[in-house]
Amino acid sequence: MRGAIVALPAVSVLLTVVLLAIFDRSAIYQILAPKLLMSLLVLDVVALLYHLWAMADGYLLALRTRPIAPGTTRWVSATAVAVLIVGTLAIHVGFASVDVQAQQTLNCVMNANGPCIADFSAGQSIPSFDMSVDSPDPTDSLPADTSSLPADTSSASSPNSSASSPNSSAIPTPTPGDTTAYPVPPACTDVSSWAQRNCTLYILLIGGDAGIGRGSGYDPNSPNSLIDLRTDTMILLQADLSTGRSAMYSIPRNLMNVPLGKTDWNAYPDHFFPARIDFGASPKLGCGNPAVGQQDCILDFLWHDAAFVNPGKYPYPGNYFARATMAVQESIGALMGVNISGTVVVDLLGFVDLINALVPNGLTINSPYDVHQLPGIVYTDSKNNRLYNLDFPKGSQTLSGEMALAFARLRHVVGHDSDVYRMARQQLVLTALLNQVNACEVAPNIVSVLGAVKGTIWTNLDWNDAPQLASVVSKIKPGNVKTYGLTTSKGFAANVTPNPGDNSVVNVYQKAVQTGLNGAAAAYSGSGGGGGGGGGFHC
Repeated sequence: MRGAIVALPAVSVLLTVVLLAIFDRSAIYQILAPKLLMSLLVLDVVALLYHLWAMADGYLLALRTRPIAPGTTRWVSATAVAVLIVGTLAIHVGFASVDVQAQQTLNCVMNANGPCIADFSAGQSIPSFDMSVDSPDPTDSLPADTSSLPADTSSASSPNSSASSPNSSAIPTPTPGDTTAYPVPPACTDVSSWAQRNCTLYILLIGGDAGIGRGSGYDPNSPNSLIDLRTDTMILLQADLSTGRSAMYSIPRNLMNVPLGKTDWNAYPDHFFPARIDFGASPKLGCGNPAVGQQDCILDFLWHDAAFVNPGKYPYPGNYFARATMAVQESIGALMGVNISGTVVVDLLGFVDLINALVPNGLTINSPYDVHQLPGIVYTDSKNNRLYNLDFPKGSQTLSGEMALAFARLRHVVGHDSDVYRMARQQLVLTALLNQVNACEVAPNIVSVLGAVKGTIWTNLDWNDAPQLASVVSKIKPGNVKTYGLTTSKGFAANVTPNPGDNSVVNVYQKAVQTGLNGAAAAYSGSGGGGGGGGGFHC
């Protein structure tokens, strides 16, 4: 009877977890709620004390009912009890360690002021913005006559032909002329609408390509180091929560004159982020003045402008990191004509550890073409090693985290030398990762996963929304996600606002969102208050 009483709490917890995993895995995500994590930690301590008392009580009871004679028998008995105590301590301390690390990870991932390492003190020097690594193609800049930009700017120097472009085979691009609009539910406004599954969720994914600590003397061991972020990868995720139909839209970093968000609408006179000083670009940015050889102020510069150069123009709450991220989020929302619920920022250099933790046996990529690094061009990996002649043949291959990142980041590629192809490969890596993450492989590696997430991902979504967000993400299956690259060769002009007040190009981008779910397969059926599920446990 005493043994049954001792085992009852552990058996109850285990049975509950197993039943949830079988019948309603999405409910397990409620463990991500901060109060529940703290409650589990307290319960773990109580359970530890309970188990220690139970073992002591059992040992003393045995001594009273069956005294142990002095000698070897007593020594063996004492050793067995000690082993039980050590084992029990190890289990509970291990659980507490994972719980605490989960809390720390969520606190960093969902810190209102940006990643934990993004906090800084007043008076520190502002980092310079270095565009020397993988700078945009010269053909991406504005033409001499800035009054207009043709809808189709493809040329020999910017290869986007249907014969070799990944957009024509593995990753399609929406056609602006498509007049058939998928009945997209209205954008989600709050977490309660997520749970009801009667809206469309928009999340912005930003990849900071080699942007951490650029020019700032960044020290990863210092909690007050400035972080500068170059938003080289921007993907808008669109998810119809009523069916699970989803789409990802890669947004080029070299867009110009992109509309500003509603909060910073008046940051510049013409209500867009100006590409040149004669349009109002800030001379302090170090771009936009072709007379002195400066490149145009592309969308990639917006984060830096809001964070450090002209912070007063962007009246968002929070510190520099949160402010700059919101500036980009609202600008992309204005461009695409949608209300974006939040942004997830991924440090692409830390992405290496995340891939290795999530898929320890390697990430399998099916490349639609040969990816050969241009001769003489250097690629710098996450460990600052300078690599040459990287080669990823066409077809299926399994890559480590470092090589998967190189596959996604390489821009100077023989026959595919532009951001268009790099965006396509980045989408390919993301969808492959979503498709290959296996719960049975992640569980034994949970500590490494938490560590990798803590140093790699940040979002401006609220921590209290973590369970709902995790549940939503679990319902988005790679096979139900359409992927698009909004490229100039398909009518998405890089000069978004050719003239003040001219929204013709913006309308093309917004049309893509209205038609992008066409042909996407449903992940599940039902709408409105339906919800349960999340699927059973599988490996």
